[in-house]
Parts: sequence; structure tokens; C-alpha cells
Amino acid sequence: DRNRHKITDAEQSALSAARVGVVGLSVGSTSALTLVLESIGTSFRLADYDALDLSNMNRLRASVADLGVPKVELAARAMYEVDPYLDIELFDRGITEENAERFVAGDGAEPLSLLVEECDDLAVKVLLRERARAHGVPVLMETSDGGLLDVERFDLEPDRPLLHGLLAGHTAAELRDLDKEAKIPLVLRVLDPAHISPRAAASMVEIQETVSTWPQLASDIALGGALIGSTARRVLLDQLTVSGRFRVDLSRAVSEETATLREPVGPPEPPVSPDRMDDASRGESAGDVPSEIVRLACLAPSAGNVQPWRFLVAGEVIHCELAPSRRSTYLGGDDGDRLALGAALENAVLASGALGLDADVETNARGWSVRLRPGTTPAHPWAACIEARHTNRARGDGAPLDLDEAASLEAATGAEARLRLVTDRASLAELGEAIGALKRLFSEGHAAAAISGPWLAPDLPEGLRWRVQPLPVVASTGERMRPYATVEGAYLAARAQRPREANRFAAFLAIGEGALIRARVARQVVTDREAWPALEGDAFLQSFRAAADDAVIMPTHPHMRMVFGPGDRAIRKVLRGTATPEDALEQGRHRFEDVTRPLPAPRPPEWGLMVLGLLTLLGVLWMAKRLREPGFREALRKSTPAYRYVAHAGVAVGLLVILPLVVGALTSFFAGRGLEEMYFVGLANYADILVARGGDLLGHGSFWLVLAVTVLWTVLNVALHLVLGVSLALLLHRPYLRMKALYRVLLILPWAVPNYVTALAWKGMFHRQFGAVNALLESLGAEPVSWFSHWTTAFSANVATNVWLGFPFMMVVTLGALTAIPKDVYEAAAVDGANAWQRFRLITAPMLVPFLAPAVAMGSVWTFNMFNVVFLVSGGEPDGSTEILVSEAYRWAFTRGNQYGYAAAYAVLIFLILLFSTRIAAKAAEARA
Repeated sequence: DRNRHKITDAEQSALSAARVGVVGLSVGSTSALTLVLESIGTSFRLADYDALDLSNMNRLRASVADLGVPKVELAARAMYEVDPYLDIELFDRGITEENAERFVAGDGAEPLSLLVEECDDLAVKVLLRERARAHGVPVLMETSDGGLLDVERFDLEPDRPLLHGLLAGHTAAELRDLDKEAKIPLVLRVLDPAHISPRAAASMVEIQETVSTWPQLASDIALGGALIGSTARRVLLDQLTVSGRFRVDLSRAVSEETATLREPVGPPEPPVSPDRMDDASRGESAGDVPSEIVRLACLAPSAGNVQPWRFLVAGEVIHCELAPSRRSTYLGGDDGDRLALGAALENAVLASGALGLDADVETNARGWSVRLRPGTTPAHPWAACIEARHTNRARGDGAPLDLDEAASLEAATGAEARLRLVTDRASLAELGEAIGALKRLFSEGHAAAAISGPWLAPDLPEGLRWRVQPLPVVASTGERMRPYATVEGAYLAARAQRPREANRFAAFLAIGEGALIRARVARQVVTDREAWPALEGDAFLQSFRAAADDAVIMPTHPHMRMVFGPGDRAIRKVLRGTATPEDALEQGRHRFEDVTRPLPAPRPPEWGLMVLGLLTLLGVLWMAKRLREPGFREALRKSTPAYRYVAHAGVAVGLLVILPLVVGALTSFFAGRGLEEMYFVGLANYADILVARGGDLLGHGSFWLVLAVTVLWTVLNVALHLVLGVSLALLLHRPYLRMKALYRVLLILPWAVPNYVTALAWKGMFHRQFGAVNALLESLGAEPVSWFSHWTTAFSANVATNVWLGFPFMMVVTLGALTAIPKDVYEAAAVDGANAWQRFRLITAPMLVPFLAPAVAMGSVWTFNMFNVVFLVSGGEPDGSTEILVSEAYRWAFTRGNQYGYAAAYAVLIFLILLFSTRIAAKAAEARA
């Protein structure tokens, strides 16, 4: 960000879009690298036929290991090291008659924005300028002697003679046929012999004698890069609109004749003390009076205390203007900043009068200027209040407002206004939640403003008075917020039955009458430029079109759809105060890289086919063995009528259960992003899952951490289901309990309602501002809880919802089991003197176990895969820490790049975990029996 403020964001955006060509990479390589460092251009064309040799080592950024490497490759390598996302096209044969047109004009639709020409061949110089003039491309050339710089604005002067007319109309074809002796006068005319440095002129006769070619120094090359970089920036921004020849000769600029401050200056005089301001002699300048006035002017109040000014003192003149780095969004942005400038001006005028000076004030579009002169006007009494009136610039500790101060504030509002002070933390938190809901409240007419796009307009009710304003200025940066701009497009189905008609319809929507209909009826900001003259009077659409000038174009890379998940979580963490913006962005970057990591390498499918064939063979052999058993065929023949009755059910189970299981299991051996990109990878998906994709085994989003959360989730839920279900069943089984039927109906209702409906209802109950749970806590005097901001509270909200859903099942099973226990067993126990606890422990509990064991097994499987509750209640918040295995599999399938193979491997692992855990539990139960 060190370019900022020297180059504005709007200028940087315009510069980044430039296409730059550089020819001649002995001198041009430094120029090209300077352009990249200043982010001037992201698309480059580099041309040079030569390779690095020893004569280049005195001025090129290279090592002896690079000798023999083409110069275009060395330049591109240095540029890529600064910005690996550059688009660089290399012309390693140099510029020829055949490729000059393509170098300057591209494929016809992408001509260069700027040409930097640094080659030695006179014919190539002219050839490039002929093409540049034809396509309106400005040309820069720096000669590394005396800081000579040529600017030719062919974009503004299409008929300008080449090289300022110094070649007397010679064409490239004519120059190519001239011999060396005939070219020398032309070269000297271009170089301007009168201004060539004496040593450079003397060396010309030594070329090919004691030096191989024109001598150049590294300092001259570096200066040339600076001249090209600075001039290129101003040419591309139309800040330099003239053509001509310029010189920046350091030997003349830095010489004995141009030095200043040869004699050191003395120490500065002390400024006037604030305590002596009233005692300063009138009309005399005691100390650095302008600096003292600036100090007092800076005590002026400003909205948000951003102090949006900067001062420049030049003799007896004080200049003040808005500082781009310190702008405010308060009080209307620019209006608030200019109000602060006015307050600073008032302080400056009052301070000048107190110091015995008159202030002549001039205002302009950027700020104001004050010229000081000896004064005769008496000091204003308000001058003594400058240092008494100030803004509290200290960071507070959140202490309650003093009651006397609060009373003073309320009294100061008068009868025309009403002041309500919000001081308790619960109310402040509630106010924060309300502010977060402003976008929704805006459409209801309850909020003053909302930041949104044109799509909000059609949803606004009639009768709501509203208008469009530009995005505000960010106080910390002083720059206006920049919206995102997306690419307008229409999707055509891959298997469309009438693709031509669909294409014509898409074209109709994009341009002409269709674009006008979308703009006027749907209030859409269309991209058809020819439609905008008809929309000139539409202030709404014109406002958004103006905002698009500073917009950030969103990339169209498929990975963009995987940015929003990590980005949303990073924003939530910052808003909740659980992470700094830097930490949140770093974590979001890590998760984005995790999701977009390279997929496993393809594996030969023959191994998979061999394993599948082997399993099929084993299945056939097993079936053949069974058929050879003596009683199997007879039993199969006798069972045939029974199979007829269940055949339809078997087909349904096969199609709806078994076939999806088989397809899912096979999918887990493939990788890809989307169904059309799948390829065989064998067990690579399983390996990535089990090793946490090469990261920390218990790191965020790893299989083992999610498995631990899932196991805790299952154990806790099933235990609570069992305890609550059995307890309620025992209460309802009491023979003397009245209205048992009503209680049973009410307690079964949570099980009868679809679980996704219940999950959404509980999510609303846990809402921070409007939820019933927080309302109950507040009625009891407790602080409201942001349930989904911390793992413990979010996990508890999920558990509470699932317990509500699950305990009725255990209660019904237990009620049925209690009716099967003979009453005489309890009567015999009572005769033996057993109390209630002993009867439960020794009779009820043991006899319930056979009934509850299958219920616990089914409940465990259901809870292990309870996707709806986790997805709909907490949504995995905070930061995905409450995800369970099944919801994590869903994320990989549908929100992390459609990695269906990876998600299918998750599903197979879930199936295997449940299969083996239930089998182990069944074996343990059989062993106990």
C-alpha cells in the first residue's frame, strides 16, 4: 500500500488496466520492472532477440549463471517475481516486419496502451513508430546519456512526424537498406550532438575498437527506468498531454552551481508558549508564530475526531486542505469534513488576532489559505477558549456516564429536541443487533439508510421515500468505499433443445430494446452503452452507473464461489470480536487454499476394475457354494411364494437404498469439481481425509476433530434422550396419574412435527435480539446470550433442539416396555420389603434393557447423522466448529467446489463407523446375555 495517496485508487485501477510493450531489454528491462513495481500495467509484451552476455553485466539485474539466457526471459522472470499474476507475451526473435503489427496491435482488439522503445536498430525504431501512429499508441524513449527522454503522443497527435521529424520522413523500409555510413548522420541527428556528454561523444569513435557498442552505466539505466515509470504514469492518466523532448541531466542538476543550504542553519527559535499567547507583543513575530497558529487550529473539533486536514506553512502564509488519508463518513462525509475545515479556520483567525496579527483569508475548492500581516484589530475574547474547547482524544474504558454529566447533556437539548442515553450493556447490545438489521428495517421504513445494490429497489414498497447516495468515505483510509461489479451474462443449458432461439433471446436481453426494458422495469444497471443515452434522466440508474467507475471487478474464475464461505466466516469473527481482521483474513486464506488445493493425481483405473472384478468373482463363488449345499435349493424352492409377496418391496429397497449406496461408494474412488470433471483416484480421497489433507490431525475442519465433535454430540444426545424418555415414561405409567392421555399427546408432539420445522423454530428461539430464550433470561435479570458466537453455547443450542426432538421416541418405547412387565413381580418385591428405588434398579431397569437396546442403537444412528438440526440451527457456527461428519460431507459436496468424490468418501467412512460400532455393540450385548 506504499503507492497509496501518491497514486489514488482510481488512478491505480486505470493504470493496472494498461497494456504495455517494451522493446530492447538492455535498457528496457529496468523500465519494465519499474512499471511493474508501480502496478502500471498487468499485460506486457517484451521483445528482444539477444541473450545475456558479459558486456551486459554492468547494468542488468542478472548473475553469471544467467549468461546465454534470452533477455526477454530474464526480464519476465524479474517481473513475475514481483507479480506472479502478470500476463506477459515474449517476442524472443525481436521485432521484425512480420511481427511488428501483432506486437503493437495484438489480435486487433487489444492494441498497446503504451510503447516503450529502447532498441538500437534505427529501422526498427521507425517501424515501431509507424505501427504505433497507425493505432494511436503513445511512445516513450529514454536515451541513457544526459537523461534524454522523448514523448510522442500519437494517440493525441495522429499526424505527428516520427521522432519529432528528426529523420526527415525516412521510412523503415528505406532505413533498412542504408549502410552503416549512411545511418550515422541520422543517428547523430536523433541523439542531438550538441547535448551529448563529452565522454559519451568521445567514446563513439572507440565503438568496435575498445568497446563493443555504445557505453552505458547502471546509474544512467536506473535513471532511465525512473523517467519511463514517472512519465508512463502521467501519460496513461493524461496528466502529460504534450509530445516533445525532455532532459533530466543529473550532472547539471546536482552540481556545485545548483547546491543550496551550503551554510548550515541555526537552531529554530522556540515557539510562543500557549501560556504567553495573550502577552505576545502585538505586531511582532515572537518565535515560529505560523506553527503556533497551526497548533491551535488543530484543536478544532471534527466529526469522529478524524482531523481531516493537513497544513503547509510557506513564510507568512498558512495553507490548509483536506487530507485524503483522514476523511470522515460522519455528518454526510464531505460536508462534515468541510465543516471541520471551517472550525480549523475559525481557530486560526482567532489565534492570529491573539498574537497581534491580521489574517487575510482566501478559500478554494480544496480548503483555505491565511496570509498573516501585522494587525490593528483587537484580539477576540473567544481566542482564550481555543484550548478549553477540545475533543476527548483518549480511548475510554467503558465506564458509566457520570449522572451530573448526563443531566447536563439532557438539559442542553432544550425543548426542541429529545435525548435518550443508552448506558447499560444489555441495551447497548440490543442496539447493536438493531443496527445490524438496518437493511431489513430500511424496506419497512424504520431505518434511515441501507448499503445495497439496485436489486433492492424493486423490493421497496410503494410510498417509501428514498434516494441513492454514493458509498461513504472510510474514516481510517480517507477513501470512498468501492463496490464489487460482476460480469453480466446469460447461461445457456448444455443440452438446450433450441439453442439458436435461446442465443437470440439472450442477445435481446443484453442489448437494445431488451436492455432498456430491464433497466426501466427491473431497475437493472445494464452493460449496453447504447442504451444509456435513453436513460440519461434516470437519476437512480445513473448513480449506480457512476459507482461502477470505481468498482472492483469480481474475477470470473470458478474458485470465486469458494471465496464466500471463508470470507463470511472471517467477517463474522471480526464482528464478534473473536479475531482481529488480520488473523481472520489469514484463517480465511488458509481455508480457501485448503478448499482449492490441487486434487489427487489420476490413478490407472485398471486396478479399480481388477478389485471390482475380484469381488464379483468372490460373490459368484460364494453363491455357487451355497447352491451346492443339499438343503439350500429345497429351502429356496419352498420360500419362492414368500419372495413373491416381498418382491416389490425388495425392488424398492434395491433402487432407493442399495443402489445409491453402491453408487456413492463407487463415487468415493473418483475426484473432481463437478460431475463432468470426475476421474479415478483410487483410495486417495480416503487418504486425504484420514491425514487431514496434510495438516494438523486435530486442526480446524479435520476429520478427526469433526469425528470427536460428532461422537460427543451423539453420546450426549442419546444419554439425555434416554434419561428424559425413561423418566417421563415412569411418571406417565403411574396408575393414579390423572389426564395421562393428554400428557402423552402433548409429549409426543415434538416427535410428530417434522424435524426441520422444529429446528427452524428453535433457531428463532435462540435469536440474540428477538428470541424467546433471551427474553426469558432478561426477565430473570440475566444478560442476553449470543448463542451462536461461541462453541459451548452453539453446541448447547443444537443439543437442546435435538433433545426436544428425540426424547418422545425413548418415552414411547419405554411406555410400551413397562406395560410388558408383569405386575405380580412388583407385588412380590413389595411383599419382600423392596422400596421404590430397589424395585426400579432390580426389576424395572433390567427388564427394560432388552427393549431399550434396539432403541438406543437406532437413536445413536439417527443422532450421528442428524443433519437438519446442525445445519438449520447453528449452521456449523461459530466458524464451522459445531459441524458433524454428515454436515461436513454436505459442505464438501455443495459449498466447497462440488467435490463429490471427497464427500462420498466421507459418507462411506460414516457408514463404516456406524456399521462396526453397531456390530460391536451387538456382540457385546450377546456376550452379556
